[in-house]
Amino acid sequence: ADEDARWVLRVIFATFMDNQEATSQAVASLGSSTEKALAAVKEKILAKTKSESSQKVRVKKLPVGTEVWACWPGTGSWYRAHVKGTASKRVQVTWLPRPS
Repeated sequence: ADEDARWVLRVIFATFMDNQEATSQAVASLGSSTEKALAAVKEKILAKTKSESSQKVRVKKLPVGTEVWACWPGTGSWYRAHVKGTASKRVQVTWLPRPS
């Protein structure tokens, strides 16, 4: 969700700049404020997740081909993917291309 929000904001900012509806300073200021707000929300979500981590969660087996959000291990960012297969507690995915 965090990555989606950033992507949407980048699209909005690009629209402003393409149409010259806002100065680059205003866009940068808005972007900075947005990043701070997203960081605060992320901290709250992480705190809540940690408090709930002691609860055991059952995960349903996902059918092959299901569209999911998957975490890229290198960066911790979340991206859209299709389930390719499952093995034990892991799910294999095929990453979807970025929306155009």
